[in-house]
Amino acid sequence: MKKFLIKSKFKYLSVILSLLLAVAILFSTGASFNSYADAAEKEEKKLCAATIDDSFAEDKVIVIMDDGADNFKTYSAKDFPEAEISAVEDLTQSIKDMLRRQSAGSEEENRLFNRESFKTVLRLTLKYAGKQNVLNAVHTFERRADIFCAEPDFILENESTTVEESCVGTSTYLSEVVSDETINKDWWQKSIRLKNAKEMTKGSASVKVGIIDSGIDSAHASLQNNISKTLGCSYFINKDKYIDEVGHGTHVAGLVGAKENEILGIEGVNEEVELVSLQLAGDMYFASNLVKAIAYAIAERIPVLNLSSSIENYEKEFNNKDYATDLNSFEWILYNYNGLLVASAGNQNKQFNSSGCTFPVSSDKHNMLVVGALDSEGRRWEVFKKDIGSNYGNGVDIYAPGVNIFSTFSTTVCDNICSKFDWELTSDSDKETKKNHVSKGYHYMTGTSMAAPIVTGVAALLLSINSGLNGKELKELILNYADEISMSYDGATHTVKKLNAYDSVLALRGTTFKTENVTTDSLKITGVEGEMPERLIIPEKIIGKKVVSIAQNAFLRCENIKSLKFSNISTLRTIGVSAFGECKNLTEVVFPDSVTKIDCAAFIDCKNLKSIIFSDDSELNVIEVAAFGGCSSLTQIELPKNLSTLCISAFNSCTNLNKVVFKNTYRAADIGSSCFDNTASSLKLYVSYNLLSTYISSVSGYADKFVCL
Repeated sequence: MKKFLIKSKFKYLSVILSLLLAVAILFSTGASFNSYADAAEKEEKKLCAATIDDSFAEDKVIVIMDDGADNFKTYSAKDFPEAEISAVEDLTQSIKDMLRRQSAGSEEENRLFNRESFKTVLRLTLKYAGKQNVLNAVHTFERRADIFCAEPDFILENESTTVEESCVGTSTYLSEVVSDETINKDWWQKSIRLKNAKEMTKGSASVKVGIIDSGIDSAHASLQNNISKTLGCSYFINKDKYIDEVGHGTHVAGLVGAKENEILGIEGVNEEVELVSLQLAGDMYFASNLVKAIAYAIAERIPVLNLSSSIENYEKEFNNKDYATDLNSFEWILYNYNGLLVASAGNQNKQFNSSGCTFPVSSDKHNMLVVGALDSEGRRWEVFKKDIGSNYGNGVDIYAPGVNIFSTFSTTVCDNICSKFDWELTSDSDKETKKNHVSKGYHYMTGTSMAAPIVTGVAALLLSINSGLNGKELKELILNYADEISMSYDGATHTVKKLNAYDSVLALRGTTFKTENVTTDSLKITGVEGEMPERLIIPEKIIGKKVVSIAQNAFLRCENIKSLKFSNISTLRTIGVSAFGECKNLTEVVFPDSVTKIDCAAFIDCKNLKSIIFSDDSELNVIEVAAFGGCSSLTQIELPKNLSTLCISAFNSCTNLNKVVFKNTYRAADIGSSCFDNTASSLKLYVSYNLLSTYISSVSGYADKFVCL
């Protein structure tokens, strides 16, 4: 103890002298104090909320240093004198190795790397294990100005569920041996319209997909030609990255890219793809290894990653605390990754809100998709009277098939478990594995772990068409062209996204717009080349030029169009004459705020048009002659507050129109003659109280239709 006190006195004395010297230099030179403390002030320091009840390694601390991409310092235990450290590992070493190669001029800039925000992530091993020792070290390191944040090395787990637990709304289970008669193997492919998508692309061997999981069976007949033999990595001690002792990773990999086997009915989303095994562990693994895997993906230019995992002890972690346990190291490495990470939502049958937890919620992340699971009826998967099922809520981005999914499985597991007699199986997990078994190397599995790789596979299909897409663009494509379905939870019905592979691929490959220049930096859309998509999304720019109008007759009589939307557009001003006239299957139009004029007959005789949506910020000023004439399925519409002119016959022959709301409160719109002729006899025109008398006196023929809002 005496020696320790003496050392401590010298240590504190040296610190004081160093600070005095630094201050003297600062004032003598007049230099600005550009320190790590200043850098930390630019970004809010992350404080750890972990408690001793959380699940984490009892001798590891993860720290994120407040340095940059050009800092190639090698850290050691001497850099962390506040705690007794036995080892230091740089989890981002693969990125630094890549940067060194780039600085030597041997590689181009990596588009999957966000260099400006890079910080070194380290895993420190404590000499003395203990959960309280870990928490003490975390809070000690948090006080350092050159450390952005510190946290324990949390434990995560892979999740999957057996076929027998997958029935919905019934207390009976499937038979122990699954057969072709009980389950249609390709139901999920039909659900996402995979066959149609594959008519345009079957994938590409140049597209890499990282499978962060329990490994991939490289000897599997349906996988071996699509598995990278050079890029695989294992972060699981003394394990072979090309052997899967659990089966989970092989099942996931098969959904992304198994070769078609017509005899067994197996088919992955991609027939051509490069599957990269990023092996973490079997059932559980550490967050630090997840960081290493993503860092490796950045360095090796792997543009899509599948992570079929969730936090262990979900209920304890997220529902019994006022805050969520942050995985700051994961968040930070993901922020530096410009590819797409697809994660499973988890199988705890709980509401999963973006405000209530941070992993794997992606609503605030541009390059992450969280996937829930659906059954063959398109319902959210849940097990009757069991706390098992797909998590749900606004923390889930999209849903995909996840029940009774047939795919590849580890042949090693089949040899070790599935070939045994039932009486030889001792553990429940082995018995459940055998129940999923169909033949050697092929199993059924259920869970959000199965739904996620189906979405991952679609992302890989999109990259086979355009390899330059980044994670944000892939996420937007998949979400923008997803189906919308209804789902009930939290006492209300919600509209959620369901994966549609065909529409996503068609949007990328099949929609090539015809255009004409308006000015040197703007153009109008005159139509499309090739097949017309069912859901038409108008882009803001084409070949770098702003889209300012839809030309006359651009989509006249395009009966294939069912939905019309505009992708974050802020430049479109005019919908031209007959632009969408007689699009008889068009059911919905969501207008951008920038549109100021809907021209004559723009949507005339769109017989199935039921929904016309303007936001409160719409700049729409004029609806021209017969713009919506003959839209006989339209029952109600809210007209934006800036509307000043509603021309002759604008809604003439909208035979079921019974409610029109004028949201302007400061001036009455000029309504032309026969504007609402041949509408429903029960039609009511709702206007603000202060404008009621003006409308009644100035609009002929509809005085008895006006009522107050």
